Amino acid sequence: MNQKATISNITAQNEQNNSNISKIIEPIHLIINKYLKNNSTIQCRKYIQFFPSHLVDRSIWPLMVSSSLFALMIGTVQYFHGYSTGFLLFKAATLLTIIGAGLWWKDVVIEATFIGHHTKKVRFGIAQGFNLFIISEIMAFLSVFWAYLHSSLSPAVELGSCWPPVGITPLNAFAIPFINTLILLSSGGFITYAHHALIAKSRKSTILGIFITIILALVFTFLQYVEYTQASFTFADSVFGSAFFATTGQ
Repeated sequence: MNQKATISNITAQNEQNNSNISKIIEPIHLIINKYLKNNSTIQCRKYIQFFPSHLVDRSIWPLMVSSSLFALMIGTVQYFHGYSTGFLLFKAATLLTIIGAGLWWKDVVIEATFIGHHTKKVRFGIAQGFNLFIISEIMAFLSVFWAYLHSSLSPAVELGSCWPPVGITPLNAFAIPFINTLILLSSGGFITYAHHALIAKSRKSTILGIFITIILALVFTFLQYVEYTQASFTFADSVFGSAFFATTGQ
């Protein structure tokens, strides 16, 4: 009798525990079904990142941006060669590039912040990709400066054995080039200020630093255009013109 009573007590206790567990789990199931609609792996993967790498969804923005960039290149070349439709194509392609890039980055921000697809491994990959981009830029500038120094320190006979080459009138280094150098350094300082403000979670200071940097970039681009129009030489005028436009145009 004692054994039967003990078994009955244990059974009753287990039923009570199962009932308590059900009361706890049932609201959780309701919440999951509410937000995920179905308790299936396909639905869950829309909201939960189960693996470190991020397989991006299909998007129209890469095709749109690449096509608009191609049209931008064609419009620029046509404009340089005097075609009447060149500038119109240039403006349309520029507008499409800005719109496509903005919408593309909107999706990237949503994936990184609200959806949570940018895991630690994904962020590491993005950082490494940006580091490789910086290295490629360093190599590009190194090659251009190498060509400039190689030709200027020991001018060849074809250049007239002098630097600048015969027939080349260089720009005044203390005019627009000096102003643009100051603007470039100032923009670097303001974007660094915005970066530190972002780390300090100061939204107003971050926006201010980025806004001033964009204004300085526009002023720099305008002065660069004025400098190019005032130059008495072109990209095809010996190694001086090639090195000048390749260095300032990067």
